[in-house]
Amino acid sequence: MDAAPQCRRYKSGAPASVRPLLVAAIGAILLAGNALAASEVAVPVRLDSGFLEQLLVETVFTDGDRTAEVLTDAHGCNRVVVSDPSVGTREDRIVLRMQASIRTGMWMGRCVQLYRWAGAITALQEPYVDAEAAVLRFRVVDSEVETASGGKGVSGRAWDVIKSRIHPRLEGLIVDLRSPVNEIARLLPLFLSEQDLTRTHLVLDSLRLANPRVSDDSLVVDLAVTLSEATATPVAPAPEPPLAADELAAWNLAWQRWDAFVTFAVVHLADEQRSEKQVRELRQVFLEARYDLAQALVEEPDRARDPVRRLFLRTWKRLRPLLREISIGLPGEAALRYLSLIGAGDALRAIDQLGPDVGVDISADGLRRLARLIDPQAAGDPLEYDTEVDPELRRMLGLGTPLPLPTAVATPDNDSAHLHRLFDWLFPPAFAAEPDADPEVGELSKRLRGWAPDATDAGLYLPLALRLLDLTGERGLAERPLAADFRPLFRPLLLAAAWQESCWRQYIRVGGSVQTITSAAGSLGVMQVNQHVWRGIYDVRGLRDDFAYNALAGTEILLHYLIDYAIRKGEHTATGNTENLARSTYAMYNGGPGHMRRYRKPYKSAHLREIDAAFWQKYREIRDGNDLAVRRCFQ
Repeated sequence: MDAAPQCRRYKSGAPASVRPLLVAAIGAILLAGNALAASEVAVPVRLDSGFLEQLLVETVFTDGDRTAEVLTDAHGCNRVVVSDPSVGTREDRIVLRMQASIRTGMWMGRCVQLYRWAGAITALQEPYVDAEAAVLRFRVVDSEVETASGGKGVSGRAWDVIKSRIHPRLEGLIVDLRSPVNEIARLLPLFLSEQDLTRTHLVLDSLRLANPRVSDDSLVVDLAVTLSEATATPVAPAPEPPLAADELAAWNLAWQRWDAFVTFAVVHLADEQRSEKQVRELRQVFLEARYDLAQALVEEPDRARDPVRRLFLRTWKRLRPLLREISIGLPGEAALRYLSLIGAGDALRAIDQLGPDVGVDISADGLRRLARLIDPQAAGDPLEYDTEVDPELRRMLGLGTPLPLPTAVATPDNDSAHLHRLFDWLFPPAFAAEPDADPEVGELSKRLRGWAPDATDAGLYLPLALRLLDLTGERGLAERPLAADFRPLFRPLLLAAAWQESCWRQYIRVGGSVQTITSAAGSLGVMQVNQHVWRGIYDVRGLRDDFAYNALAGTEILLHYLIDYAIRKGEHTATGNTENLARSTYAMYNGGPGHMRRYRKPYKSAHLREIDAAFWQKYREIRDGNDLAVRRCFQ
């Protein structure tokens, strides 16, 4: 019996997969509406050939193994099977190429091979819009056949079978866009303030499809809308007053949720199925997002009422192309989730460009919805924020197991501490180290804990600090081996970075008390490890209270940037100077992975130029043997 051709709608996944494209387009329509008071706006939506091929397999080639039996009878004597489809473009047509086999023949109830043909079929399709149903359809305008041996000939009977059985099957494919539009209506309110909902609904009510066409190996269809002048009335924002206490609390909650979302996203994206290249790029996206956050926290909150809005835009620009790459080749449902995530992000970015009159509000519910697109099976709240060390996050960054925590020791905060330290220097106390700790590191850490040196005791303090930095550097190199050619530069790099960051001090004296050195950005201790950038990677108490722990964290970060960025990307070969690896590594330590080449590029900031010049001077002094040049800090 014949397998009757069916008109299949893309129900199993198409609405979800087309949705992101429409979401992005709606955002672009809103953007265009702000620029034009005119009535007609058309925004292109691009469906690439890979998406169309996936759609074709899921809706037409459904018999398993990318095959479709388009004709058969009870005895199996007459049978037409098509398989292995691929989608491309040719000028203004969609090209569907597939393998096909045709077998016919029956005589007196028995199969008799009267005709057999195998080869390839190429169908040229023309897209068109069904305006009544708001769907995209395809008609076959031409077919080509090629035998398995490469010839072009085929009998008239075979040609009739091809046209009567295969063409209707291919023309039964449609892309139904109605459900995605309804989903957009539910999605956008999660990201827009109430004053913008009227504009959004006006756009949605006028939405229609138009002008399907082939362009650059993709199928493009316009989403056309009519915009009234009422939808294009930008209003200059009023000056923002300083934040009240409750607004400041909301501001803090907003950035914490954003940080938790980015962390969730990157850890779940960087799973075992990713290539090493993709994991490296995810690491960079994560670190740059964290450095962006640290910088935002330095700024006055009353100048950034919604920190998430700006942070999202910067991170999305970096993450989007990587998400696109990751989605290629994934199983259908997973690919659809990633496409939805991409589209949602594109929409928010496009809507934001409307200007300051648009109240984009990246709500907690909106972020949770985006997180579920990444991993719908994840347990717990993806926006939960805590400061505990996360082994999975460290693994994602390639840093291994968490650093051992220091033993808690009370920090002296009175002048008598100076006398105790002088006595300890003359008569070193016995020290019982933890079983897995370096005894000398433990002893030095204990002696330096709570010591805020000044000009009177720098001569006692600095040799001890130097020895502890050397020991933590050696331990870091034991954990993360460095090629022999680069080992000579690491010691001056570490010592110069600690000099630049803190003058080798973990503590300073403020008024009558001793406090850990803490920057306005939240950087702590001798290596000024930022507690926001490295949240979940290092223990905040250890960074704050222990010189050795802080120094080892800084050592680990420097080695990460040196090996995984500067050396791997060939900064030494690009400049012809191995020591430029130190300059590059410190620039990243200071500003994040995106600053790797800043020391040799035209500076956008005089402040950054001064930072890099100061570090380079310190590095060269220590390289040339003046280990204790840092003493100038105390003169």
